[in-house]
This record gives sequence, structure tokens and C-alpha cells, in this order.
Amino acid sequence: MDYATAISNATNTKNASYDTYNQYQQQANQAGTDYDTAFNNRQNYGDIYDAASDKYLNTDEINADKTAYTNARNAVDQVNTTINKLPQSIAQQYGGTGLTEAQRERAMSDQYSNLSNTANYLGTNYTNASTDYNTAMQNALNQVNTVAAGNYQGQQDSLSALQSAWATLLGQSNSSYNNYQNDLSSLYGIQQNSAADQLARDQLAEQKWEKEQDIAQAAADRQSNYNLQSYLASLQYPALSSTPTAPDSSSVTAPTQQTGAWDDFLNTIGSGLDSWGTTFKNNGLATLIGKGTFW
Repeated sequence: MDYATAISNATNTKNASYDTYNQYQQQANQAGTDYDTAFNNRQNYGDIYDAASDKYLNTDEINADKTAYTNARNAVDQVNTTINKLPQSIAQQYGGTGLTEAQRERAMSDQYSNLSNTANYLGTNYTNASTDYNTAMQNALNQVNTVAAGNYQGQQDSLSALQSAWATLLGQSNSSYNNYQNDLSSLYGIQQNSAADQLARDQLAEQKWEKEQDIAQAAADRQSNYNLQSYLASLQYPALSSTPTAPDSSSVTAPTQQTGAWDDFLNTIGSGLDSWGTTFKNNGLATLIGKGTFW
């Protein structure tokens, strides 16, 4: 497996998933801020209703209808007051003039008739003005209620939408974070596998090296043994007769100490054994063979 490529690809995937998580997290934070701002600035229904009332109950049309209604009502009140005070007024007007009671009654009847006609006219105006004003006010109140309820519901809907958007982004942020954690775990897994594979290859290389050392040591041991055998084989041994020949009495001389190849061989072997024994005692058999005592 190409662990270098696998680690590079896993790293890129992990970085991409982290970038995605970071983007969703930033968007979720902003959505939370937007919701908190809207929630803190929300209006209660009374404030919304008052705002709608100011807008729809204070129009030029309604103010004109109100003024007409007020003037008509004042006029009716005024003529009614005049009618109620008519006897006193007649008495003040014609008192001491010498008019008879019948004449005063006729004068009062004439003025009452005129005031009654005026009162009827003003009453009709008052009724019409009152109807117009009440109709305008009722329409305006209906509009105030509709607008206030709509604005309040719109405010609630806006808060709900902001809250829903916030919750959605939080969900996406959490999901992308889980993806990031999975990608991070995958990267760690590949890195651990790569480290384990490298350790196994290192151990295999060490075992191979040790085996090569064992083979080399065995070869050296064989070469040492071969060298010893070759040395021993190269020595020349003297031929010994199995049946000695009797010396010629005419030529017998006094015996002397004979030396030759055999004596040399024995001396060499003796010296070699002494040296070999000392080396074996101090260093062991492997060192003795490896160093080659006899060569």
C-alpha cells in the first residue's frame, strides 16, 4: 500500500471536512446572534396595537369626520338649550311691553316653531355626522385590529423562522463536525498502519541482518576448519619401517641421538597444543578456531 499517498489524501479530506464544519459553525453563530437580536427587540401586543392605532385612527379623514360630528353635536346642544330657555327668553323680550298672555304665547309658539325646524335640521346633520364618524372609526378599528394582529403574528413568524434557521445550521454544524472526526480518525488509522508496517519491515530487516551475520560466522568457522585441515595435511610425515634391519657388525658404531622430520613434527605438535590449550583456557573454542592457532 502506498501509505504516503493514502496519508496525503486522508489529510486533504480531513482539512476539507474541517473547513465545512467551520463554515457551518460560523453561520450558526450568526444565526444565533440574529435570533437573539430579534427576540430582544420584539414588541408586545399592546405596543403593536398602539402603533397601529396611531396610524389608522389619526388620519385626516377620521379627524374631519370627528370635527364635523363634534360641531353638529354642539349645534344640537346649543339649539336644545335655546328651546329649553325659550319661555324665559320670551318673558325677558316682551316683559313690560303690554302684550297680552295670548300674544306672548303666540310669539313663543312662532319662535319655538322656528327653533324646532332648526333643531330638526341640526339633528339630521348630527345624525349623519355621527354615522359617518362612527363608521370611519369602526373601519379604522377593524383595520387596527387586523394590522396589529398581523404585525404581532408576523413578528412571531419571523422569530420562529430565525430560530428554525439557527437550529438547522446547528444540526449541519454538528453533522459536519462528526464527519470531520471520522475523517480525522481515518487519517490516524492510516498513520498507525503505516507506522506498524514500517516497524514490521524494520524488524524483518533486522532479522535478515542477524541471519546474514549467522551465515557469515558459519562460513568463517568452516573456513577456519578448512585452513586447519589444510595445514595438517600439508605436513610431511616420515616413513617408519615395521621390521628394523640389523646393523652390519663391521660398521657398528656407538649409538647417537637421531633427529629428523618426525622429531620436528612432534616438537611442532607439542608447541601447538600448549599454545592451543592456553588460548582455549583464556578465550574459548570459537575464538581459538577463529584466530587459527596453528597458522
